[in-house]
Amino acid sequence: MAGLILAFMPLGVSAYSRRLLIEMLIWAVYAMSFDLMLGYGGLISFGHSAFWGTGAHVVGIFISKGVALNFWVILAACVASSLVMAVVFGFFVMRTSDIYFTFVTLALSQALQVLSIKWTALTGGIDGLSGIGRPFNLTGVGFYYFVLVFFVLSFLFMRWICRARFGRVLIGIRENESRMRALGYNIWAFKYATYVLAGVFGAVAGFLSAYHNRFVSYEDYSFVITGTALLMVLIGGKASQTGSLVGSVFVLLLYRLISTYTEHWLLVVGIIFVLIVLFARQGFVGYSMELWKKLGYDGIIHR
Repeated sequence: MAGLILAFMPLGVSAYSRRLLIEMLIWAVYAMSFDLMLGYGGLISFGHSAFWGTGAHVVGIFISKGVALNFWVILAACVASSLVMAVVFGFFVMRTSDIYFTFVTLALSQALQVLSIKWTALTGGIDGLSGIGRPFNLTGVGFYYFVLVFFVLSFLFMRWICRARFGRVLIGIRENESRMRALGYNIWAFKYATYVLAGVFGAVAGFLSAYHNRFVSYEDYSFVITGTALLMVLIGGKASQTGSLVGSVFVLLLYRLISTYTEHWLLVVGIIFVLIVLFARQGFVGYSMELWKKLGYDGIIHR
C-alpha cells in the first residue's frame, strides 16, 4: 500500500508539492543512514553532515569543473569517495567513545566546511557551485521517480541489513555491550562497519540533494544538516526505517507550515520537539506500535 501511495503521489499535484515530496524522500534516505548509527549502533554523531556535504560536492565539482558529466561515473565517484572517507575517519573516531566520539565527528565535519570555504578554486568558496544539470535531463515527475528509486533501494537494503544477523548484533551491542563482548563479538568491528555504511548512504542523500537543488555550498557541511536528521529520527522513531520516513515528512511539513506564519518558527519547532521527547520517547512509529499492542493488534503493524 505504501509503495502505491509513493508511486502515484506526484501525479496531479503542483510543482511546489512535488518538490517537497522529493525533499522528503532525500531526507528520508539521510535520516535512515543516521538512524543506522544512532538507533541500531547507539552512536551519536554530530558530524554526519561530512558525508552529505561530500556527496553533494562530488556532484558539484564533477559537473561545474567539467571533470565528468556521465551520471554513472559521478555516482561511482560519490560512493568511492564517501567510502574512503568513512574508512579513514572511522579509523580515528572509533577509537573514541561517548561524548568524545560525538565531538570528534563534529570537528571533522567542521574541518571539511572550512576547507570548502577556503578552497575557492575547487568549491567556489562562499558562493558555492551552481548550474548543476539533472541526470538524463529529468524534470518534474521524471525526477521524482528517479529519487524514488534511490529511496526504495536504500530503504530495502538498510531494512535487510538491520533485520539480518548484523542488525541483531548491533542491537545487542547497543543494549548490553559487555555481554556481547563476553559472547565473543568484535564490538569495534561492528561499530566501525556501521559507521562506514551510514557514511556511504549519507553521501548518497547529499548526491541526490545536489541534483535536486542544482546548487552546492559550504552549508552542506553545516551542523544544521546533522541536527535535522537527528530531529527526524527522534520524532519518527529510532531503529526504524519507517520511522525515518515519517520523521522526514513531519519535520519538513512542520518547517514549511510554521515558517509561513512566524519568523520564530524554530522556537515553535523546538517546543514541539521537547513535547514529543517528553511524552512519546519512542517516536511516532514506536508510540503507534505500543498503542496498537495495547489494543490487541500487535500482529498488524511491523516496522
